[in-house]
Amino acid sequence: MNSIFSILLSMTVALFGGAAGMGEENPTPPAKEAPAHAYDIVPAPYSDSIKQALNEIRTKGGFKTIHENGKSYIVISAGQRPTGGYQLTVTDVRKQADGSWLIQTAVKKPAPGHMVTQVLTYPTIVIALPDAQANVSVQF
Repeated sequence: MNSIFSILLSMTVALFGGAAGMGEENPTPPAKEAPAHAYDIVPAPYSDSIKQALNEIRTKGGFKTIHENGKSYIVISAGQRPTGGYQLTVTDVRKQADGSWLIQTAVKKPAPGHMVTQVLTYPTIVIALPDAQANVSVQF
């Protein structure tokens, strides 16, 4: 009789786990809310002033700041690249102690050996800061 009970108990534990019917001893803590970003990536279509800024910096690279609609829009270009596969990303946005903003970017290159389009490209990104009169510097 004991062997049948032991077999049934072993099967129950195997099927339902050792803590079946018991409260969790170490409950999973609730997920922490992710901090709000200090910026938003702005998708196209763009306003005329942002389009004009893109045209001005597109080939040589750099950035321009546009103040409109209670925000500051930062138009950033990595300049002309020889093929497709390049991507400009924002790696960090910080408000400095003096009230200015520091934006750090990186250009991702296509992986060696991957097929890419044989066309000139201009990796760009537009971000919006909640500060209507932001003083900005961008690091590439």
